[in-house]
Amino acid sequence: MTYSGLKILTLAALGLGLAGCGTKTNYNKQTFVASAVAAQYTSAKIDILFVQDNSASMAVPIQNLKSQADSFIDGIDSRWDYHFTVVPLQSKLPLTSKYIIAQDCSTINSSYCLNTSNKSTFTNTPNQTVYGWINTVDTGTNNTDQGFTNIQANLQDPSMTSTGFLRPDAALAVVVMSNGDDVSGLSYPADYMNRGDGQMIPNPNSANYTNSFNNFKNFLNGLKIGPGLVQFYSVVASNNYSNCYGGAAWQGLRYMNMSNALGGAWYNLCDSGLSSALGNIAYQ
Repeated sequence: MTYSGLKILTLAALGLGLAGCGTKTNYNKQTFVASAVAAQYTSAKIDILFVQDNSASMAVPIQNLKSQADSFIDGIDSRWDYHFTVVPLQSKLPLTSKYIIAQDCSTINSSYCLNTSNKSTFTNTPNQTVYGWINTVDTGTNNTDQGFTNIQANLQDPSMTSTGFLRPDAALAVVVMSNGDDVSGLSYPADYMNRGDGQMIPNPNSANYTNSFNNFKNFLNGLKIGPGLVQFYSVVASNNYSNCYGGAAWQGLRYMNMSNALGGAWYNLCDSGLSSALGNIAYQ
């Protein structure tokens, strides 16, 4: 049997009817081999990488979004064989300095593993730490977010596999939460245009805009052999807002477009999108 049509998050609570093993030559060229023993069942395997905007413009909004973020953790279904962690959108952070929440901590090669019974520790870590939600901000980034670049750097960090967080036989969901938009691969002012009100915004017709978008999409698609095993979800501003949880927000158009391109979905950050994201993801 084949799994070429597998969509990652239709992995039902009853479990996926396969037993899998993966052989990794390098992470971008993983193989996915399904067992021929159709009667053997395992729980649906899903690795969830939550990418949190930690730019200066999120300093106020993140305090108002914490309750929604906590509900995201609480909503992770214990019937999934899941791994969950958070990395910053503005930089690379090895998972050796992060909590990883897993249904089974015996599969994680890290002392910072929380299982279903104690995952609330993740949401209760002190301020100014990186172990749970990221409470510190990078004041030098503001709205020049190299989001795609940093997500790729995080996924390519050796700690992703050395900790056991990323598994070759698991689906991968990348979930981005940001009040800005990606500008990876763009040069200012060559790749920008006047919006009409004096504000310069990325020009979607520039070659760098198109090439950097496609390069990141191809990178994510190349992480797994089975189509649909990597999906990209965005919790971003659907438009420009002067007040989004106490701060300004800019339309996350590139993140939204990447979600559409990879069969995921996007949610409006400024309209309680974070609190509904996990529930909706489960049915994608």
